[in-house]
Amino acid sequence: MKILLLKLGILTLILYSFDKSYSNENFILREDYKKNFSEDITSFQNEINKILKENKIPGAAVALVDKNGTIWAQGFGFTSQHSRKKVNIQTLFSNQSQSKIFTTLAVLSLVQEEKLSLNLPIISYLPDMKISDPNGGEPLKIITLKHLLSHTSGFAHDAPVGNNNNSNFSFSEHMESILKGTWLQFKPESSVSYSNVGIDLAGYILQLKSKMNFDDAVKQKLFIPLEMTNSTFSVKQYLQNKNHAEGLIDGIKEPIINYSFIPSGGMYSSVHDMAHFLQFVLNKGVFKNKKILNENILNEMETIPFPIQNQKEGYALGLWRGIRNHDLYFSHTGRGFGFVNNLEWYPESNIGIIVFTNKYDQKNIDFEISHKIIDKILEKRKNNEFQEIQKMVYGDYISSMSNLKIQKSVEKNSIHLIGDINYGSFGNSIKKVDLILNYIGKNKFYSNELRDYFIFEAKGPTGVPSLQRETDGFIWFLNSSIKTCNSKDSINSNSYEGVYVLKGYGQNRNYRFYIKEGCPFFEDYSLRKINLNTFISPNGKIVEIQDKKLYFANLMMEKED
Repeated sequence: MKILLLKLGILTLILYSFDKSYSNENFILREDYKKNFSEDITSFQNEINKILKENKIPGAAVALVDKNGTIWAQGFGFTSQHSRKKVNIQTLFSNQSQSKIFTTLAVLSLVQEEKLSLNLPIISYLPDMKISDPNGGEPLKIITLKHLLSHTSGFAHDAPVGNNNNSNFSFSEHMESILKGTWLQFKPESSVSYSNVGIDLAGYILQLKSKMNFDDAVKQKLFIPLEMTNSTFSVKQYLQNKNHAEGLIDGIKEPIINYSFIPSGGMYSSVHDMAHFLQFVLNKGVFKNKKILNENILNEMETIPFPIQNQKEGYALGLWRGIRNHDLYFSHTGRGFGFVNNLEWYPESNIGIIVFTNKYDQKNIDFEISHKIIDKILEKRKNNEFQEIQKMVYGDYISSMSNLKIQKSVEKNSIHLIGDINYGSFGNSIKKVDLILNYIGKNKFYSNELRDYFIFEAKGPTGVPSLQRETDGFIWFLNSSIKTCNSKDSINSNSYEGVYVLKGYGQNRNYRFYIKEGCPFFEDYSLRKINLNTFISPNGKIVEIQDKKLYFANLMMEKED
Protein backbone atom coordinates (compact mmCIF):
# COMPACT_ATOMS: atom_id res chain seq x y z
CA MET A 1 0.00 0.00 0.00
CA LYS A 2 2.85 2.36 0.90
CA ILE A 3 4.54 1.63 -2.44
CA LEU A 4 1.30 2.36 -4.30
CA LEU A 5 0.87 5.66 -2.44
CA LEU A 6 4.49 6.54 -3.16
CA LYS A 7 3.99 5.89 -6.90
CA LEU A 8 0.82 7.97 -6.93
CA GLY A 9 2.64 10.73 -5.10
CA ILE A 10 5.49 10.71 -7.63
CA LEU A 11 3.02 10.78 -10.56
CA THR A 12 1.16 13.69 -8.94
CA LEU A 13 4.46 15.50 -8.44
CA ILE A 14 5.42 14.91 -12.08
CA LEU A 15 2.09 16.20 -13.36
CA TYR A 16 2.25 19.16 -10.98
CA SER A 17 5.75 19.99 -12.19
CA PHE A 18 4.45 19.80 -15.78
CA ASP A 19 1.82 22.44 -15.05
CA LYS A 20 4.26 24.52 -13.01
CA SER A 21 6.87 24.40 -15.79
CA TYR A 22 4.25 25.36 -18.34
CA SER A 23 3.68 28.62 -16.51
CA ASN A 24 7.33 29.63 -16.91
CA GLU A 25 7.45 28.68 -20.59
CA ASN A 26 9.65 25.65 -20.10
CA PHE A 27 7.04 22.94 -20.65
CA ILE A 28 3.90 22.25 -22.68
CA LEU A 29 1.94 19.01 -22.62
CA ARG A 30 -1.39 19.22 -24.38
CA GLU A 31 -4.44 18.21 -22.36
CA ASP A 32 -5.52 15.39 -24.71
CA TYR A 33 -2.10 13.72 -24.31
CA LYS A 34 -1.73 13.99 -20.52
CA LYS A 35 -3.64 10.83 -19.65
CA ASN A 36 -1.85 8.33 -21.92
CA PHE A 37 1.41 10.13 -22.59
CA SER A 38 2.88 11.08 -19.22
CA GLU A 39 4.97 7.91 -18.85
CA ASP A 40 6.38 8.35 -22.35
CA ILE A 41 7.26 11.97 -21.62
CA THR A 42 9.10 10.95 -18.48
CA SER A 43 11.02 8.37 -20.51
CA PHE A 44 11.89 10.98 -23.18
CA GLN A 45 13.02 13.44 -20.52
CA ASN A 46 15.34 10.89 -18.92
CA GLU A 47 16.72 9.81 -22.28
CA ILE A 48 17.43 13.37 -23.45
CA ASN A 49 19.10 14.34 -20.17
CA LYS A 50 21.25 11.22 -20.43
CA ILE A 51 22.25 12.02 -24.04
CA LEU A 52 23.18 15.61 -23.11
CA LYS A 53 25.28 14.47 -20.17
CA GLU A 54 27.11 11.70 -22.06
CA ASN A 55 27.93 14.01 -24.97
CA LYS A 56 28.66 17.11 -22.87
CA ILE A 57 26.01 19.14 -24.70
CA PRO A 58 25.04 22.28 -22.77
CA GLY A 59 21.41 22.42 -23.82
CA ALA A 60 18.58 21.32 -26.10
CA ALA A 61 14.95 22.09 -26.89
CA VAL A 62 12.26 19.84 -28.37
CA ALA A 63 8.74 20.32 -29.75
CA LEU A 64 6.39 17.60 -30.95
CA VAL A 65 3.48 18.82 -33.09
CA ASP A 66 0.40 17.68 -35.00
CA LYS A 67 -2.26 19.52 -37.02
CA ASN A 68 -3.95 20.71 -33.84
CA GLY A 69 -0.81 22.36 -32.46
CA THR A 70 1.95 21.59 -29.98
CA ILE A 71 1.65 18.21 -28.28
CA TRP A 72 4.76 18.53 -26.14
CA ALA A 73 7.53 21.12 -25.92
CA GLN A 74 10.36 21.46 -23.42
CA GLY A 75 13.80 22.94 -22.87
CA PHE A 76 16.73 21.00 -21.40
CA GLY A 77 20.06 22.04 -19.93
CA PHE A 78 21.63 25.45 -20.34
CA THR A 79 22.00 28.16 -22.97
CA SER A 80 25.80 27.91 -22.96
CA GLN A 81 28.69 25.90 -21.54
CA HIS A 82 29.36 28.26 -18.61
CA SER A 83 25.91 29.79 -18.09
CA ARG A 84 23.39 28.55 -15.52
CA LYS A 85 20.56 30.10 -17.55
CA LYS A 86 18.19 27.28 -18.47
CA VAL A 87 16.95 26.59 -21.98
CA ASN A 88 13.19 26.96 -22.35
CA ILE A 89 10.79 26.71 -25.26
CA GLN A 90 11.37 30.37 -26.19
CA THR A 91 15.20 30.13 -26.28
CA LEU A 92 16.64 31.19 -29.64
CA PHE A 93 18.96 28.75 -31.44
CA SER A 94 20.70 29.14 -34.79
CA ASN A 95 18.71 27.20 -37.41
CA GLN A 96 21.68 27.04 -39.79
CA SER A 97 20.60 25.31 -43.04
CA GLN A 98 16.97 24.99 -41.95
CA SER A 99 16.93 28.64 -43.04
CA LYS A 100 16.62 27.34 -46.61
CA ILE A 101 13.04 26.20 -45.97
CA PHE A 102 11.96 29.68 -44.93
CA THR A 103 13.77 31.36 -47.82
CA THR A 104 11.97 28.96 -50.16
CA LEU A 105 8.57 29.61 -48.58
CA ALA A 106 9.03 33.38 -48.80
CA VAL A 107 9.96 33.03 -52.49
CA LEU A 108 6.89 30.84 -53.02
CA SER A 109 4.68 33.48 -51.41
CA LEU A 110 5.76 35.88 -54.19
CA VAL A 111 5.16 33.12 -56.74
CA GLN A 112 1.62 32.86 -55.37
CA GLU A 113 1.26 36.65 -55.79
CA GLU A 114 2.58 36.25 -59.37
CA LYS A 115 5.50 38.59 -58.63
CA LEU A 116 7.97 35.76 -59.26
CA SER A 117 8.00 32.65 -61.43
CA LEU A 118 9.77 29.40 -60.60
CA ASN A 119 10.33 28.74 -64.30
CA LEU A 120 11.62 32.03 -65.72
CA PRO A 121 15.41 32.27 -66.23
CA ILE A 122 16.97 34.25 -63.37
CA ILE A 123 18.52 36.63 -65.90
CA SER A 124 14.98 38.11 -66.02
CA TYR A 125 15.54 39.32 -62.44
CA LEU A 126 19.33 39.76 -62.55
CA PRO A 127 20.12 41.25 -66.00
CA ASP A 128 23.70 42.24 -65.03
CA MET A 129 24.69 38.86 -63.58
CA LYS A 130 27.64 36.97 -65.09
CA ILE A 131 28.55 33.28 -64.89
CA SER A 132 31.75 31.50 -65.83
CA ASP A 133 30.79 28.18 -67.37
CA PRO A 134 33.43 25.57 -68.32
CA ASN A 135 30.88 23.96 -70.66
CA GLY A 136 30.27 27.16 -72.60
CA GLY A 137 26.77 28.07 -73.63
CA GLU A 138 24.48 30.54 -71.92
CA PRO A 139 23.42 29.00 -68.59
CA LEU A 140 21.75 32.20 -67.39
CA LYS A 141 19.11 31.58 -70.04
CA ILE A 142 18.49 28.15 -68.48
CA ILE A 143 18.83 28.54 -64.69
CA THR A 144 15.53 29.28 -62.92
CA LEU A 145 14.46 29.76 -59.32
CA LYS A 146 13.41 26.11 -59.36
CA HIS A 147 17.03 25.14 -60.11
CA LEU A 148 18.34 27.42 -57.35
CA LEU A 149 15.96 26.06 -54.71
CA SER A 150 16.57 22.39 -55.61
CA HIS A 151 20.40 22.54 -55.84
CA THR A 152 20.34 21.62 -59.52
CA SER A 153 21.69 24.93 -60.90
CA GLY A 154 25.33 23.87 -61.06
CA PHE A 155 26.60 26.48 -58.59
CA ALA A 156 29.27 25.57 -56.04
CA HIS A 157 28.47 25.29 -52.34
CA ASP A 158 30.33 28.45 -51.27
CA ALA A 159 30.67 31.97 -52.63
CA PRO A 160 34.06 33.64 -53.21
CA VAL A 161 33.32 36.18 -50.46
CA GLY A 162 31.35 35.18 -47.36
CA ASN A 163 31.40 31.42 -46.86
CA ASN A 164 31.73 28.75 -44.19
CA ASN A 165 35.45 29.47 -43.83
CA ASN A 166 35.16 33.25 -43.69
CA SER A 167 31.68 34.62 -43.23
CA ASN A 168 32.25 37.99 -41.58
CA PHE A 169 31.17 40.05 -44.59
CA SER A 170 27.97 41.93 -45.33
CA PHE A 171 25.21 40.33 -47.36
CA SER A 172 25.76 42.88 -50.15
CA GLU A 173 29.50 42.06 -50.34
CA HIS A 174 28.65 38.37 -50.39
CA MET A 175 26.12 38.79 -53.21
CA GLU A 176 28.42 41.03 -55.24
CA SER A 177 31.03 38.26 -55.33
CA ILE A 178 28.41 35.85 -56.71
CA LEU A 179 26.88 38.21 -59.26
CA LYS A 180 30.12 39.30 -60.89
CA GLY A 181 30.97 35.86 -62.23
CA THR A 182 31.36 32.65 -60.19
CA TRP A 183 32.07 29.33 -61.91
CA LEU A 184 29.46 26.63 -62.53
CA GLN A 185 30.37 23.04 -61.61
CA PHE A 186 28.06 21.30 -64.09
CA LYS A 187 25.38 21.93 -66.66
CA PRO A 188 22.10 23.06 -65.02
CA GLU A 189 19.68 20.24 -64.23
CA SER A 190 22.25 17.53 -65.06
CA SER A 191 23.11 16.82 -61.40
CA VAL A 192 22.38 17.74 -57.79
CA SER A 193 24.96 19.49 -55.62
CA TYR A 194 24.12 21.19 -52.32
CA SER A 195 24.67 24.90 -52.82
CA ASN A 196 24.42 27.82 -50.41
CA VAL A 197 25.09 30.08 -53.41
CA GLY A 198 21.88 28.98 -55.16
CA ILE A 199 19.68 29.61 -52.11
CA ASP A 200 21.36 32.98 -51.46
CA LEU A 201 20.64 34.02 -55.04
CA ALA A 202 16.99 33.07 -54.55
CA GLY A 203 16.93 35.14 -51.36
CA TYR A 204 18.51 38.08 -53.16
CA ILE A 205 15.87 37.92 -55.90
CA LEU A 206 13.21 37.86 -53.15
CA GLN A 207 14.76 41.00 -51.69
CA LEU A 208 14.71 42.79 -55.06
CA LYS A 209 11.14 41.85 -55.99
CA SER A 210 9.64 42.47 -52.54
CA LYS A 211 11.41 45.84 -52.32
CA MET A 212 12.35 45.04 -48.71
CA ASN A 213 15.56 43.81 -47.16
CA PHE A 214 15.61 40.04 -46.93
CA ASP A 215 14.91 39.77 -43.18
CA ASP A 216 11.89 42.08 -43.39
CA ALA A 217 10.53 40.22 -46.42
CA VAL A 218 10.54 36.86 -44.61
CA LYS A 219 9.11 38.52 -41.51
CA GLN A 220 6.18 39.98 -43.46
CA LYS A 221 5.49 36.85 -45.53
CA LEU A 222 5.97 34.19 -42.84
CA PHE A 223 6.99 35.17 -39.32
CA ILE A 224 4.12 37.58 -38.68
CA PRO A 225 1.33 35.38 -40.21
CA LEU A 226 2.67 32.32 -38.35
CA GLU A 227 3.06 34.24 -35.07
CA MET A 228 6.77 33.34 -34.95
CA THR A 229 7.36 36.36 -32.77
CA ASN A 230 10.99 35.72 -31.81
CA SER A 231 12.25 34.34 -35.12
CA THR A 232 14.63 36.48 -37.16
CA PHE A 233 17.34 36.57 -39.82
CA SER A 234 19.02 39.44 -37.94
CA VAL A 235 22.06 38.58 -35.82
CA LYS A 236 21.56 41.91 -34.05
CA GLN A 237 18.06 40.91 -32.90
CA TYR A 238 19.37 37.49 -31.89
CA LEU A 239 22.02 39.06 -29.65
CA GLN A 240 19.58 41.60 -28.21
CA ASN A 241 17.33 38.75 -27.09
CA LYS A 242 18.83 37.71 -23.73
CA ASN A 243 17.21 34.29 -24.06
CA HIS A 244 19.52 32.92 -26.77
CA ALA A 245 21.72 29.83 -26.89
CA GLU A 246 25.44 29.95 -27.69
CA GLY A 247 27.10 27.36 -29.92
CA LEU A 248 29.92 25.07 -28.81
CA ILE A 249 32.57 23.21 -30.85
CA ASP A 250 35.12 20.86 -29.24
CA GLY A 251 34.52 22.41 -25.85
CA ILE A 252 35.21 25.92 -27.16
CA LYS A 253 32.52 28.59 -27.40
CA GLU A 254 31.85 29.46 -31.04
CA PRO A 255 32.08 33.22 -31.59
CA ILE A 256 28.90 34.96 -32.72
CA ILE A 257 29.46 36.25 -36.25
CA ASN A 258 27.48 38.26 -38.73
CA TYR A 259 26.66 35.57 -41.31
CA SER A 260 26.92 36.81 -44.86
CA PHE A 261 25.08 33.81 -46.34
CA ILE A 262 21.84 34.88 -44.65
CA PRO A 263 19.15 33.19 -46.83
CA SER A 264 20.90 29.82 -46.72
CA GLY A 265 21.95 29.79 -43.06
CA GLY A 266 21.21 32.97 -41.09
CA MET A 267 17.93 32.26 -39.30
CA TYR A 268 17.37 32.10 -35.52
CA SER A 269 14.28 30.59 -33.91
CA SER A 270 12.84 28.76 -30.90
CA VAL A 271 10.95 25.46 -30.66
CA HIS A 272 7.88 27.51 -29.69
CA ASP A 273 8.00 29.33 -33.04
CA MET A 274 9.03 26.28 -35.06
CA ALA A 275 6.00 24.42 -33.67
CA HIS A 276 3.82 27.03 -35.40
CA PHE A 277 5.65 26.33 -38.66
CA LEU A 278 5.08 22.56 -38.29
CA GLN A 279 1.38 23.07 -37.64
CA PHE A 280 1.23 25.23 -40.78
CA VAL A 281 2.83 22.63 -43.10
CA LEU A 282 0.84 19.74 -41.60
CA ASN A 283 -2.31 21.73 -42.35
CA LYS A 284 -1.20 22.32 -45.95
CA GLY A 285 -0.65 26.06 -45.73
CA VAL A 286 -3.25 26.94 -43.09
CA PHE A 287 -2.46 28.29 -39.61
CA LYS A 288 -5.18 28.95 -37.05
CA ASN A 289 -7.87 28.75 -39.76
CA LYS A 290 -6.07 31.32 -41.89
CA LYS A 291 -4.68 30.33 -45.30
CA ILE A 292 -1.09 31.56 -45.61
CA LEU A 293 -0.11 29.64 -48.75
CA ASN A 294 -2.21 27.70 -51.24
CA GLU A 295 -1.95 23.92 -51.08
CA ASN A 296 -0.75 23.67 -54.69
CA ILE A 297 2.18 25.98 -53.83
CA LEU A 298 3.20 23.74 -50.92
CA ASN A 299 2.81 20.66 -53.13
CA GLU A 300 5.28 22.27 -55.54
CA MET A 301 7.73 22.75 -52.69
CA GLU A 302 7.41 19.09 -51.63
CA THR A 303 7.95 17.70 -55.16
CA ILE A 304 11.35 16.65 -56.53
CA PRO A 305 11.53 18.94 -59.58
CA PHE A 306 13.78 16.97 -61.95
CA PRO A 307 13.48 13.34 -60.80
CA ILE A 308 15.18 10.37 -62.35
CA GLN A 309 13.01 7.34 -63.11
CA ASN A 310 11.23 5.91 -60.03
CA GLN A 311 12.96 8.39 -57.71
CA LYS A 312 11.15 8.59 -54.35
CA GLU A 313 13.76 10.37 -52.23
CA GLY A 314 15.73 13.51 -52.94
CA TYR A 315 15.93 17.26 -52.54
CA ALA A 316 12.72 19.05 -53.45
CA LEU A 317 12.50 22.85 -53.12
CA GLY A 318 14.36 23.93 -50.00
CA LEU A 319 13.87 20.64 -48.19
CA TRP A 320 14.54 16.90 -48.27
CA ARG A 321 11.81 14.45 -49.31
CA GLY A 322 12.28 10.92 -48.03
CA ILE A 323 10.76 7.61 -46.95
CA ARG A 324 11.40 6.31 -43.44
CA ASN A 325 9.81 3.12 -42.09
CA HIS A 326 7.43 3.15 -45.08
CA ASP A 327 6.37 6.71 -44.15
CA LEU A 328 6.72 9.82 -46.34
CA TYR A 329 8.50 12.64 -44.55
CA PHE A 330 10.06 16.04 -45.20
CA SER A 331 13.03 17.38 -43.33
CA HIS A 332 16.03 19.62 -43.04
CA THR A 333 18.98 19.51 -40.70
CA GLY A 334 20.95 22.51 -39.51
CA ARG A 335 24.63 22.00 -38.69
CA GLY A 336 27.42 24.44 -38.07
CA PHE A 337 28.90 27.19 -35.90
CA GLY A 338 28.27 25.21 -32.71
CA PHE A 339 24.67 24.08 -33.43
CA VAL A 340 23.12 20.76 -34.52
CA ASN A 341 19.38 20.65 -35.27
CA ASN A 342 16.81 18.42 -36.94
CA LEU A 343 13.38 19.25 -38.34
CA GLU A 344 11.04 16.53 -39.67
CA TRP A 345 7.37 16.18 -40.45
CA TYR A 346 5.31 13.19 -41.60
CA PRO A 347 2.19 14.49 -43.40
CA GLU A 348 0.42 11.16 -43.76
CA SER A 349 0.93 10.35 -40.06
CA ASN A 350 0.16 13.92 -38.92
CA ILE A 351 3.26 14.38 -36.77
CA GLY A 352 6.28 16.68 -36.78
CA ILE A 353 9.27 17.39 -34.55
CA ILE A 354 11.98 20.01 -34.07
CA VAL A 355 15.13 19.35 -32.03
CA PHE A 356 17.72 22.06 -31.28
CA THR A 357 21.09 21.47 -29.58
CA ASN A 358 23.93 23.90 -28.97
CA LYS A 359 27.02 21.76 -29.50
CA TYR A 360 28.46 20.74 -32.85
CA ASP A 361 29.60 17.11 -33.24
CA GLN A 362 29.40 14.28 -35.75
CA LYS A 363 27.23 11.89 -33.71
CA ASN A 364 23.83 12.89 -35.12
CA ILE A 365 22.44 13.46 -31.64
CA ASP A 366 19.54 15.42 -33.15
CA PHE A 367 18.50 12.39 -35.23
CA GLU A 368 18.78 10.10 -32.21
CA ILE A 369 16.47 12.28 -30.13
CA SER A 370 14.01 12.94 -33.00
CA HIS A 371 13.64 9.33 -34.02
CA LYS A 372 13.30 7.93 -30.50
CA ILE A 373 10.33 10.23 -29.95
CA ILE A 374 8.70 9.90 -33.38
CA ASP A 375 9.09 6.11 -33.47
CA LYS A 376 7.57 5.70 -30.01
CA ILE A 377 4.56 7.86 -30.90
CA LEU A 378 3.92 6.15 -34.24
CA GLU A 379 4.39 2.67 -32.74
CA LYS A 380 1.79 3.44 -30.10
CA ARG A 381 -0.63 4.73 -32.73
CA LYS A 382 0.03 1.69 -34.90
CA ASN A 383 -0.74 -0.71 -32.06
CA ASN A 384 -4.05 1.02 -31.36
CA GLU A 385 -5.01 1.10 -35.05
CA PHE A 386 -4.22 -2.58 -35.51
CA GLN A 387 -6.39 -3.55 -32.55
CA GLU A 388 -9.33 -1.89 -34.30
CA ILE A 389 -8.57 -3.38 -37.73
CA GLN A 390 -8.32 -6.88 -36.24
CA LYS A 391 -12.02 -6.73 -35.48
CA MET A 392 -12.83 -6.44 -39.20
CA VAL A 393 -10.03 -7.89 -41.32
CA TYR A 394 -10.18 -11.67 -40.81
CA GLY A 395 -12.10 -13.90 -43.24
CA ASP A 396 -12.38 -15.10 -46.84
CA TYR A 397 -11.80 -12.65 -49.70
CA ILE A 398 -12.91 -12.97 -53.30
CA SER A 399 -12.11 -11.27 -56.59
CA SER A 400 -13.11 -11.96 -60.15
CA MET A 401 -10.28 -14.46 -60.52
CA SER A 402 -8.87 -15.55 -57.15
CA ASN A 403 -9.65 -16.16 -53.50
CA LEU A 404 -7.71 -15.32 -50.34
CA LYS A 405 -8.02 -16.06 -46.66
CA ILE A 406 -6.79 -13.70 -43.92
CA GLN A 407 -6.30 -15.19 -40.50
CA LYS A 408 -4.48 -14.36 -37.27
CA SER A 409 -0.70 -14.32 -37.26
CA VAL A 410 1.56 -15.28 -34.37
CA GLU A 411 3.72 -12.24 -35.14
CA LYS A 412 2.90 -8.89 -33.54
CA ASN A 413 0.83 -6.41 -35.58
CA SER A 414 0.59 -8.69 -38.61
CA ILE A 415 -1.88 -10.88 -40.47
CA HIS A 416 -1.49 -14.25 -42.19
CA LEU A 417 -2.57 -14.29 -45.85
CA ILE A 418 -3.15 -17.58 -47.70
CA GLY A 419 -4.52 -18.24 -51.19
CA ASP A 420 -4.15 -16.92 -54.72
CA ILE A 421 -2.54 -13.70 -55.92
CA ASN A 422 -3.29 -12.34 -59.40
CA TYR A 423 -0.44 -10.91 -61.49
CA GLY A 424 0.11 -9.92 -65.09
CA SER A 425 -1.30 -7.12 -67.23
CA PHE A 426 -4.90 -8.22 -66.68
CA GLY A 427 -4.40 -10.13 -63.44
CA ASN A 428 -4.61 -13.41 -65.36
CA SER A 429 -1.43 -14.95 -63.94
CA ILE A 430 -2.14 -16.63 -60.59
CA LYS A 431 0.20 -18.09 -58.00
CA LYS A 432 -0.33 -19.63 -54.59
CA VAL A 433 0.91 -17.58 -51.64
CA ASP A 434 1.40 -18.05 -47.90
CA LEU A 435 2.46 -14.67 -46.53
CA ILE A 436 2.82 -12.56 -43.42
CA LEU A 437 1.66 -8.98 -43.96
CA ASN A 438 3.06 -6.52 -41.41
CA TYR A 439 0.89 -3.61 -40.36
CA ILE A 440 2.72 -0.31 -40.96
CA GLY A 441 -0.06 2.12 -40.06
CA LYS A 442 -2.81 4.10 -41.83
CA ASN A 443 -4.68 0.88 -42.85
CA LYS A 444 -1.60 -0.35 -44.75
CA PHE A 445 0.16 -3.71 -44.65
CA TYR A 446 3.53 -4.60 -46.20
CA SER A 447 4.78 -7.91 -47.56
CA ASN A 448 8.55 -8.31 -47.25
CA GLU A 449 8.41 -11.28 -49.62
CA LEU A 450 6.46 -9.51 -52.38
CA ARG A 451 7.84 -6.04 -51.56
CA ASP A 452 4.33 -4.81 -52.03
CA TYR A 453 1.74 -2.86 -50.03
CA PHE A 454 -1.84 -3.90 -49.29
CA ILE A 455 -4.50 -1.43 -48.15
CA PHE A 456 -7.45 -2.50 -46.01
CA GLU A 457 -10.68 -0.51 -46.24
CA ALA A 458 -13.52 -1.16 -43.80
CA LYS A 459 -15.93 -0.04 -46.54
CA GLY A 460 -14.49 -0.80 -49.94
CA PRO A 461 -15.92 0.22 -53.32
CA THR A 462 -18.98 -2.01 -52.86
CA GLY A 463 -19.58 -1.13 -49.21
CA VAL A 464 -17.93 -4.23 -47.72
CA PRO A 465 -14.37 -4.62 -46.35
CA SER A 466 -11.73 -4.89 -49.06
CA LEU A 467 -8.02 -5.53 -49.49
CA GLN A 468 -6.29 -3.64 -52.31
CA ARG A 469 -2.80 -4.23 -53.70
CA GLU A 470 -1.11 -0.87 -54.10
CA THR A 471 1.07 -1.61 -57.15
CA ASP A 472 -1.83 -2.17 -59.55
CA GLY A 473 -4.99 -1.47 -57.55
CA PHE A 474 -6.25 -5.08 -57.69
CA ILE A 475 -9.01 -5.61 -55.08
CA TRP A 476 -10.27 -8.56 -53.06
CA PHE A 477 -13.57 -8.27 -51.16
CA LEU A 478 -14.43 -9.84 -47.81
CA ASN A 479 -16.94 -12.60 -48.48
CA SER A 480 -17.28 -14.49 -45.21
CA SER A 481 -18.32 -11.69 -42.92
CA ILE A 482 -22.01 -12.56 -43.24
CA LYS A 483 -22.72 -15.26 -40.70
CA THR A 484 -26.13 -13.91 -39.79
CA CYS A 485 -28.02 -11.52 -42.01
CA ASN A 486 -29.16 -8.06 -41.22
CA SER A 487 -32.95 -7.95 -41.34
CA LYS A 488 -32.81 -5.93 -44.56
CA ASP A 489 -30.85 -8.71 -46.32
CA SER A 490 -32.75 -11.72 -45.00
CA ILE A 491 -35.10 -13.72 -47.24
CA ASN A 492 -38.11 -15.51 -45.83
CA SER A 493 -39.14 -17.13 -49.10
CA ASN A 494 -37.09 -19.93 -50.64
CA SER A 495 -38.77 -19.70 -54.04
CA TYR A 496 -35.54 -18.43 -55.65
CA GLU A 497 -33.47 -21.35 -54.45
CA GLY A 498 -32.24 -23.82 -57.00
CA VAL A 499 -29.73 -24.55 -59.76
CA TYR A 500 -29.43 -22.10 -62.65
CA VAL A 501 -27.93 -23.11 -66.00
CA LEU A 502 -25.66 -20.90 -68.11
CA LYS A 503 -25.82 -22.09 -71.73
CA GLY A 504 -23.20 -21.37 -74.32
CA TYR A 505 -20.92 -22.82 -77.02
CA GLY A 506 -22.39 -26.31 -76.63
CA GLN A 507 -21.42 -26.52 -72.97
CA ASN A 508 -23.71 -25.79 -70.04
CA ARG A 509 -22.51 -24.65 -66.60
CA ASN A 510 -24.54 -24.95 -63.43
CA TYR A 511 -24.69 -22.38 -60.60
CA ARG A 512 -26.57 -22.54 -57.33
CA PHE A 513 -28.60 -19.86 -55.55
CA TYR A 514 -29.39 -20.83 -51.96
CA ILE A 515 -30.39 -19.47 -48.56
CA LYS A 516 -28.40 -20.28 -45.43
CA GLU A 517 -29.72 -19.16 -42.05
CA GLY A 518 -31.78 -16.56 -43.84
CA CYS A 519 -28.80 -15.23 -45.82
CA PRO A 520 -28.76 -15.26 -49.64
CA PHE A 521 -25.77 -16.84 -51.43
CA PHE A 522 -24.87 -17.35 -55.07
CA GLU A 523 -22.17 -20.01 -55.35
CA ASP A 524 -19.42 -18.74 -53.02
CA TYR A 525 -20.70 -15.16 -52.97
CA SER A 526 -22.52 -13.82 -49.95
CA LEU A 527 -25.15 -11.34 -51.15
CA ARG A 528 -26.69 -8.12 -49.94
CA LYS A 529 -30.29 -7.40 -50.92
CA ILE A 530 -30.96 -4.31 -53.05
CA ASN A 531 -34.66 -4.95 -53.45
CA LEU A 532 -37.05 -7.89 -53.45
CA ASN A 533 -35.35 -9.80 -56.29
CA THR A 534 -32.03 -8.00 -56.79
CA PHE A 535 -28.79 -8.61 -54.88
CA ILE A 536 -25.15 -7.50 -54.96
CA SER A 537 -22.05 -9.60 -54.27
CA PRO A 538 -19.05 -8.27 -52.30
CA ASN A 539 -17.13 -7.53 -55.51
CA GLY A 540 -19.99 -5.57 -57.05
CA LYS A 541 -21.57 -8.21 -59.30
CA ILE A 542 -25.36 -7.89 -59.56
CA VAL A 543 -27.65 -10.90 -59.17
CA GLU A 544 -31.19 -10.38 -60.41
CA ILE A 545 -33.93 -13.06 -60.43
CA GLN A 546 -37.20 -12.87 -62.34
CA ASP A 547 -39.48 -15.33 -64.15
CA LYS A 548 -37.24 -18.35 -63.42
CA LYS A 549 -34.28 -16.51 -64.88
CA LEU A 550 -31.20 -15.37 -62.98
CA TYR A 551 -28.90 -12.66 -64.30
CA PHE A 552 -25.37 -12.69 -62.85
CA ALA A 553 -23.14 -9.82 -64.01
CA ASN A 554 -25.51 -9.49 -67.01
CA LEU A 555 -25.21 -13.20 -67.92
CA MET A 556 -28.63 -14.86 -68.19
CA MET A 557 -29.20 -18.27 -66.62
CA GLU A 558 -32.37 -20.36 -66.60
CA LYS A 559 -33.61 -22.21 -63.55
CA GLU A 560 -33.35 -25.98 -63.80
CA ASP A 561 -36.67 -27.75 -63.32
